[in-house]
Amino acid sequence: MNVLVTGGAGFVGSHLVERLVSLGDTVAVVDDLSTGKLENLDAVRDRIAFEEIDVTSFWDLNRAAIGADVIVHCAARLGVEAVLNDPTAQFENVQGIQNVLSVAERQGCKVLFTSTSSVYGCQTPPYREDMSLVLRPDRMSSYSCAKLMGEYLAQSFNDVRQVPTCIVRLFNMSGPRAATSGPYSFVLQRFVKAALEGSDLVVYGDGSQTRSFTYVKDGARSLERLLHCPEAFDGRPINIGSSEEISILHLARQVRSITGSSSQIVFKPYREVHPNFTDYQRRQPDCGRLANLISYRPTTGLEGIVRMTAESLERQKETA
Repeated sequence: MNVLVTGGAGFVGSHLVERLVSLGDTVAVVDDLSTGKLENLDAVRDRIAFEEIDVTSFWDLNRAAIGADVIVHCAARLGVEAVLNDPTAQFENVQGIQNVLSVAERQGCKVLFTSTSSVYGCQTPPYREDMSLVLRPDRMSSYSCAKLMGEYLAQSFNDVRQVPTCIVRLFNMSGPRAATSGPYSFVLQRFVKAALEGSDLVVYGDGSQTRSFTYVKDGARSLERLLHCPEAFDGRPINIGSSEEISILHLARQVRSITGSSSQIVFKPYREVHPNFTDYQRRQPDCGRLANLISYRPTTGLEGIVRMTAESLERQKETA
């Protein structure tokens, strides 16, 4: 299969690229490297085609997609701090998926679109794909709204323009290569990095908010298997995640225990993140549809994710 991966030098994208290459697929990657890193592709760099392209550039994307059987769209503007500071940038996410779908129509190929668990907004978990979606009218919802608009576009191209689309909603992908600091950082990775450095593990609010963490290689394996599942390309969303739910405070304690760290856990009010920050209390998927399609079961639990993240960060320090 000839696969074009947008955002393929990023966290999730690079793990998917590695898996596809290992299985013998022909892979091309486009990435503007605004958050992605070329070193994420070091293991396969000589076996893929790479172009530094912004997906908002239609004709560059169209040229890169020539000969593709499927486009996997991972490229996005993301990160809590980035969203809060400039929510208008999320319109680029809408333009990006619209370009991908239009290119796919021109090239006669399929599209797999990576959406987000954030589209569930204020709903009560476990989240099912057929639930109504309730979003708050605030800055934090701009990312969710952009992704949801992408879902509507993908469904429309599937139903009206006969572009086969698969929509996946990713739940807290975690593991090696995820950002550990800055506006794009992930909480599990941030905790592990702080624990290894002996720094404080900063918990916002009272830490009772929960998340369900998914090992990124489990996510990449699921994406790859969906690419080979015709029934998945029906324009309907599919959750990818873990049902193992944990509070952020318990996560901080787990990270400290697993890494043997003496770091302190400190609490800060949400207003210290950003004056416009709001948080959702829970995140937990129902992955029944995914299991029916590809017999999905996560292979790595939370302890394994923490250990592999810690090992990856330690290796980075040794080679720095």
